[in-house]
Amino acid sequence: MQNYEVPEIDEIQLSKIEDVNISAAGFIGYASRGPIEGQPTRLTSISQFTRIYGEPLGTDFEYRFLYYAVEMFFYNGGDVCYVMRVEGEPNPDTFLGTYKPDGHSTGLAAFQDIEEVTQLTMPGVTIPTVLDGLISYCEKRNCFAIIDAPVDMKTAAALLTYRNHFDSSNAAIYHPWLLMFDHLLKKYNYMPPSGAIAGIYALTDNTRGFYKAPANETIRSCTDLSVSFNAADQDKLNPKGINLIRAFPRRGCLVWGARTMSSQSDFKYINIQRLLIYLQKVIQKFTKWALHLPNDEQLWQRLTSTIQLILTEVWRNGALTGASPGEAFYVMIGRSTMTDDDIQNGRIVIQIGVAPMRPGEFIIFQITLQQ
Repeated sequence: MQNYEVPEIDEIQLSKIEDVNISAAGFIGYASRGPIEGQPTRLTSISQFTRIYGEPLGTDFEYRFLYYAVEMFFYNGGDVCYVMRVEGEPNPDTFLGTYKPDGHSTGLAAFQDIEEVTQLTMPGVTIPTVLDGLISYCEKRNCFAIIDAPVDMKTAAALLTYRNHFDSSNAAIYHPWLLMFDHLLKKYNYMPPSGAIAGIYALTDNTRGFYKAPANETIRSCTDLSVSFNAADQDKLNPKGINLIRAFPRRGCLVWGARTMSSQSDFKYINIQRLLIYLQKVIQKFTKWALHLPNDEQLWQRLTSTIQLILTEVWRNGALTGASPGEAFYVMIGRSTMTDDDIQNGRIVIQIGVAPMRPGEFIIFQITLQQ
């Protein structure tokens, strides 16, 4: 067997696992000015948004909510986001855009080269065909979509009908809309919740951990809701993957759900899906060295050891359950996970099982490294 050198993962490198951030959000929408081609703009404050994209749009724009969503993102705990402005008719071509390697990408497609972004939203956009494209992009790119329901949906039945159009573990839907101050109109107005929710994801990541449910958090700057749902509505909607925002005395408006829109029971919780997104990003980052080495048993053994070290560190940090690493995860790489065609064509297929909720009950996912 050929011998070759591979890097060791030491304690210093393992400490960098926590540097992998999955709380940066991406926003796509209309603004009064700013670039419509190229890479999305990285922002760390609403004042930066205003300098580049201008003040809020007027009421003659149906989808005028980009400014407010970014504002609510920062109000509610977000620290880094990326913005891509669009122009044109509100249809799939406009919002989904086109990827161009020459640097002139548009819409959602412009995020293709931005690895930092793992959650995406189009504030206030409720067109099913557009959202289908957003969700499909997130499924392919290891991201998570935050979806707004239409503001005029007032009943549990209407919400269920709308929600049933979607089925994905890479997306979550929230309702109702939030009453907040409209800087342009100088009065309170209803705004879509997605920007605030993205901020709460970041807040949860930074204060409790990305593996905790982003729920039971108060939405800052929200004074009321477009419709009030009760406990009976909650009992109907929550199991179906509709995350309600509810108002409670002395506590304000709280996020009262943390479910994806998946029909698969293993992937029904947002924190579980975001954990898997995190693990795939960490593992891919720390195994890039394997892409230029022979796809043989020695490589598989070293990859297994590397991934085990990574998952052990994640387990120690509290993201996986179990009294021991053996109860928390397993890693398989070899002829049981790869065909001869995979091996000959440089595809390293890795099967990983993790226990985020109950020891020894594994959620299984697969990572393929292409040499």
